[in-house]
Amino acid sequence: SSLENVTIPDSTEALKESAFGKCEKLKNFYIGAGVKEIGFSLFDGSENEVNVTLSEKNPYLTCENCVIFNKDKSILIYYPDFLKDETYSIPEGVVTIKKLAFGNYEYLKEITTPSTLKKIEESAFYQCEALEKIYIGESVSEIGTISICQSGKLKEISVSEENNSFSSLEGVLFNKDKTKLIIYPNAKKSSLYEVPKSVLEIERIAFSNAEILKIILPETITKIGEN
Repeated sequence: SSLENVTIPDSTEALKESAFGKCEKLKNFYIGAGVKEIGFSLFDGSENEVNVTLSEKNPYLTCENCVIFNKDKSILIYYPDFLKDETYSIPEGVVTIKKLAFGNYEYLKEITTPSTLKKIEESAFYQCEALEKIYIGESVSEIGTISICQSGKLKEISVSEENNSFSSLEGVLFNKDKTKLIIYPNAKKSSLYEVPKSVLEIERIAFSNAEILKIILPETITKIGEN
């Protein structure tokens, strides 16, 4: 708990999840040239904004404002737990958000994804407790199971009208033609929700922890996923 400065040598290849969790006084963290894998919640529990620096010789990773990407910034790998921003716009050029990239983050209220984003991996925004709004850009074609439905305050998921895979209606996420209901934001309060008649399938965990009293399903429903 008293650790303040860490230097990871060039010989290290991977930093596993929560490897420096609970290092409350951590101030400076240097990542060597050999590191190519960063686990989720690496600095979970740090009370400070850690100065994260990366060796210029590292051929695998790049770091921008403490956010870690792969070298060409097409993959967002890790958004540090210690950052206290309430909004974040993922940079243009990012194609994939890795599993648990924003896991256990407690400050972000709104995230905007770029037009280049194609894939949101499973649990990418898992337990982002403050998250209220997510905007999904035009190119997203894959959203992993339970990637964004565990935020305790999620009220709205909006989708670009140009997106060919997904759509949004009153903040609820569907596939493009609204035959599959994917995520009902769990903090979207309602005494009654009537599932659109176009819906044939409800994705698993779609209504997980939803603050809703009554749901009406249409005759068209043929499949309801787990939980």
